Amino acid sequence: MDAGIELTPNNVGIIGSGQMGKGIGLSCILSGFSVNLYDKDITALDKCIEKIKTSLEKFFNQGKITKEHFQKTATLCKAQYSYDFLNQMDIIIEAVPEDYLIKKSLFKEINPFLKSDTILASNTSSLSIDALAKTISFADHFVGLHFMNPAELIPLVEIIPNQTTSKTTLDKIECFIKTLGKESVYSKDKPGFIINRLLIPLINEAIFLLGEDVASPQDIDKAMKLGANFPMGPLALADMIGLDTCLSILQTLERELDSVKYKPCPLLKEYVEKRKLGIKTKCGFYHYS
Repeated sequence: MDAGIELTPNNVGIIGSGQMGKGIGLSCILSGFSVNLYDKDITALDKCIEKIKTSLEKFFNQGKITKEHFQKTATLCKAQYSYDFLNQMDIIIEAVPEDYLIKKSLFKEINPFLKSDTILASNTSSLSIDALAKTISFADHFVGLHFMNPAELIPLVEIIPNQTTSKTTLDKIECFIKTLGKESVYSKDKPGFIINRLLIPLINEAIFLLGEDVASPQDIDKAMKLGANFPMGPLALADMIGLDTCLSILQTLERELDSVKYKPCPLLKEYVEKRKLGIKTKCGFYHYS
């Protein structure tokens, strides 16, 4: 990394107030960054801000952050209701739904508001960074990041450069991730990158086991926790990720890699159709209160 490269606080913009936007924003706030959060859906944006504040209070009550740190974080999260704030940001992290058309449309909308040296990062778990870069006029400042859910707790971020991402951009992104207290790994721009290319097919196979009535969800997860030293079972993890997200990644892998080994289990499709998506709907392979 180049000596002297730093990113100061008060320069992080996040677009998208869903599960990942909330988690990434919380990670930044906990590390002392001032977060400017935007979403077209004002109701969702305001709810996200409240959830972040609730999470910060929970961290404080659990003794994970000091009173001084907690008091400081209360001023670090700002809701933004237009794109005007973007020209003040050094890093903008896009965390909208995992859909090419939605992301490409967003990039075209925000392009006129960005500084020439703004780093734009797309948080994606499987979409092609090179394909997304084609819609951006400054692709050398564009990079893919894959934060895992819950972003505020998982200590790893995948970095996926596009073909023209500059070394300076990558150095700054590495520094930024390190400042968040996280580690990073690099992946080439291939479907699923590292984590999901390995993880999601394993989750899919666990769902096949359940669908074939080989074992209960509890026993499948217990087997992998105690027999393979997994910190949590694949079905519980799928619930945490979101079954709709798991399905979307599998569909991307099947399409982009043209292989039936990534074909989603019919039971997964059934659960998604019934809106049994896991923790976020309080019902998936397990029930949540």
